[in-house]
Amino acid sequence: MTMVVMLAVPVALMILVAALTGIGEYRRTNKLGLSLLAVPCFPVFWIAWYVCDDFGRATRAHHAQLAPAR
Repeated sequence: MTMVVMLAVPVALMILVAALTGIGEYRRTNKLGLSLLAVPCFPVFWIAWYVCDDFGRATRAHHAQLAPAR
């Protein structure tokens, strides 16, 4: 019984995180296919989100430096 609980809790948490990642991908892209792909591949999608968000932030900062002063 204890072994089943010790196995079920981490599996349930991983399923929850995967489902929330799918929901988050659907909110970001509004594409059902990508959100269904995000569920089993959630670590990859987390990395992609981080890179996209970080690159976007760096790009905005770079353009702000190049913009003429007003």
